[in-house]
Amino acid sequence: TKAGSVRMAEVLYPRLLRGDDPRLVLYEIRRQLFMLAERDHDWASLVAYSTVPGNFDDQVMTFFERQMQRAITVGLNRADNAGNDAEMNIALNASRKMVDLWKNRLPSGDGMKDRARRAECYGIHGSTWKRIGLLHYGKEKTTEGSKALEASLAWYRKSMEQWSMDEDKFHWVATQALSLMTVLRQAREPTTFLMARQLAERDLAKSEGSRKAWAHGTLAELEMLATYHTPDKVARNVKKKVRDHCKAIVELMGERSFEADSTRRQFQRYIDYWGRKKEEWRSIAKEAVSALSPPGGLGQSELPPYA
Repeated sequence: TKAGSVRMAEVLYPRLLRGDDPRLVLYEIRRQLFMLAERDHDWASLVAYSTVPGNFDDQVMTFFERQMQRAITVGLNRADNAGNDAEMNIALNASRKMVDLWKNRLPSGDGMKDRARRAECYGIHGSTWKRIGLLHYGKEKTTEGSKALEASLAWYRKSMEQWSMDEDKFHWVATQALSLMTVLRQAREPTTFLMARQLAERDLAKSEGSRKAWAHGTLAELEMLATYHTPDKVARNVKKKVRDHCKAIVELMGERSFEADSTRRQFQRYIDYWGRKKEEWRSIAKEAVSALSPPGGLGQSELPPYA
């Protein structure tokens, strides 16, 4: 029937596109059609013939995570470009709905893979609340902005806890947390700072390509954050060290690369928002942005989920 076809499309496409398990989607379509037309629809009248690989559950979850990241980023970009507060709130609510949906599907095991999935999700929560905070700061709503950044920091800390057994990405998440601790004037954490720097230096020495570029980005920001977290161990020529790390990112990945754009946006925040009360940060951040910017102007790219 026409009603059945409409209901089938309403269930099938949105759920497949957001990354739901197709087996569960098929079950839900059957259930919906049975309720809609019990007299005309037999439970087994809708059948899918397919082969399922052994790691199908992992593939489904990986695709779901990627779709959630994209949906969250779209919502946040719409909030950035909203014409008024009402449009902004609608976009933000859509993003928050996606992060909540993701959180509700997280695995609960203690294995490395489950911990990594939780860490990724919690990091996205931190990124989402950080961008919400920046939106409030942009509208001179400092109280709301600070509350959002505090929520962001709490999620980054949860992500750090999950990564504690996997050093591969710990330094990236830890740097986000250290940055917010500095902005919010919370207690210094020299131990976390030193661990993040050591792991980033390890990646710098042993990695190539993108992973090495991210290590340069981490170390560039940590050079600046050292003035807060380890003031007795601040390196000489901080501005030059930051500039050299940023130039290395460009040399490795290119001026318009995802890695260069992400790092540039992070330092731009110190210029636009977080460095207003600390001119030293603004001066260093301007040097970083200059080193990361292409001569022909900035390109448009998607803000990364952890940015």
